[in-house]
Amino acid sequence: MTVDIPGVVHQKHDGPGGDLDLARHRRDALLTEGVTFPTARPGTLPWLMALDPFTMDRSLTAKVTALGTAVFAYIDAVQDLYAQRHPIVRAHLDPGTEPDLRGLDLHRRIQTFRLDLVVERGNPVITEIEEIYGNAGKAHAMQSAYGVSYEGLFQSFANLGLSHVLVDDQVRTYDSELAIVRRRLRTAYGQDLAVQFFSEAKLKEVKAAWRFCYTLDFGQYDSDRRAAITQSGITFANPLFHGYGTKALTALAFHPDLTPDFEGMLGAATLGTLRSGIAESRLLTGTEDVPTLAKQRKGLVIKVTDSPAQRAATWGSRGVYFGESSRAKWESVLDAVRGGHLPGRPSLPAAYLLSRLIDSDRFDIAFLHPDGDRLEVMPRARMRLAPIFFREAGRAELVAGHATFVNTSRKVHLGQHAVCAPLDWWRGEGEKA
Repeated sequence: MTVDIPGVVHQKHDGPGGDLDLARHRRDALLTEGVTFPTARPGTLPWLMALDPFTMDRSLTAKVTALGTAVFAYIDAVQDLYAQRHPIVRAHLDPGTEPDLRGLDLHRRIQTFRLDLVVERGNPVITEIEEIYGNAGKAHAMQSAYGVSYEGLFQSFANLGLSHVLVDDQVRTYDSELAIVRRRLRTAYGQDLAVQFFSEAKLKEVKAAWRFCYTLDFGQYDSDRRAAITQSGITFANPLFHGYGTKALTALAFHPDLTPDFEGMLGAATLGTLRSGIAESRLLTGTEDVPTLAKQRKGLVIKVTDSPAQRAATWGSRGVYFGESSRAKWESVLDAVRGGHLPGRPSLPAAYLLSRLIDSDRFDIAFLHPDGDRLEVMPRARMRLAPIFFREAGRAELVAGHATFVNTSRKVHLGQHAVCAPLDWWRGEGEKA
C-alpha cells in the first residue's frame, strides 16, 4: 500500500498493460471536452479518473429505477400536502425560506433530480435528493471518453425547449460544466442557450430556463428582483416550489403522523419502497436526549438543514457530521444542536436533521495515477452512486450518473482524493450492461 496521493490509500494495478493507454486516452478526452475545476491544476482532472465505468447489474438497476419512480411520486405527494396547508409538511419545508418564496408553482411537478445513494448489502439507500446538480457537463464528457450512452439526459433537456440557464450569483464554480452543456445542446439539437446569473438576466427575454439556483437562495436578491423572478412567467425546470431543495424533504417519509396520508396517496407498496430505500431520518428540535445520542453515535449522522447566515453549510457534504468521529467532536455537535447554532459558532443559528448511518459496501476501483504513468487500485473504497432521473411521459427515466469512491473518509464526495467513474446500467436483454 502507498499513500503518495493525499487522502488516498492505493496499491499497484495488476491488469493488462494495454489498459494504461486506454486510461490515458480517456483522460485526454475528458480534458479535451473541457472538464476542469477552479482548484485543479491546469491540464489535470479535478478527480482521480476511473479506468472503467461502474456498471450496475440487472438487479441493482431495477432497484435504483424503482427508487427513482417512487421519489417522483413521493415529491408529488409532499407538494400536494403542502398545497393543502398540512402543518407538519410546512413545518419541515418552510424554515429558512422567505415568506414570499414559499409555495410557488404548486400546480407544476418536479422534472428532474439526482439521487445520492449508498449501496448497503447490495441495496441502494438514498442519503439525499438533489434538485440542483452540476453533473450534466460531466456526463457529456464521460460519454465522449468512455462510450457510455447518456443521450437520454440531453434529449430530456432538449425536450424542455430551454432558452436560458439562470444561475445563482453565489455559485461561481460551475462555468465549465454549464459551458459543456450549452455546447452539447447547440451542436446536437440546435438550441443555443444563454447562461446568465439571475442578477444580470433580462427576465422579459427568458421563455424557459433551467433554474441553477435553489428557490430559498433567491433570498440573496432584494425584494424587487425576487418579485421580478417569481412573477416573470418563465417556465422553470424545475418549478419554483421551495420544498425540492431542503435536506428535510426525506424526513417527512418517516413521520408517523403522515403515514395515513402517504399510504392513501402512494399506496403501501410505494411507501414501503421509499422507507426501505431512504436513510431513516427526523428533524432535531434541540430538546432531544443528548446522552442517548452520544451513546448511539456510531450509527448516526447529523446534517444541517438550515443556517440563514451560512447557506453553504447546507450544501452537499458541508454541514454533515458523522458519529464515528471522536467522542469530543460528536459531543460538540450535540451541544450545537441543543443550542441551535453551528458547531463552535454560537452566533450563527442552525437547524438539524438526524439520520441513520448507511454503511457502504466496499469496492476495489482501478484508476489512473495523477502522474499518468501507471494504473493503481483504490481498495475497499466506500461508494456514492449519483443517478440522474428525468420525468418523461409520466415515467421516471434513468438518463445518466456517476459513481464516486473514497477510502480514507466517511464523506464520499468529489475531489482529488476521490475516484470518479461514469455510471452504466442494465438496459435490457442484448443491450450494454
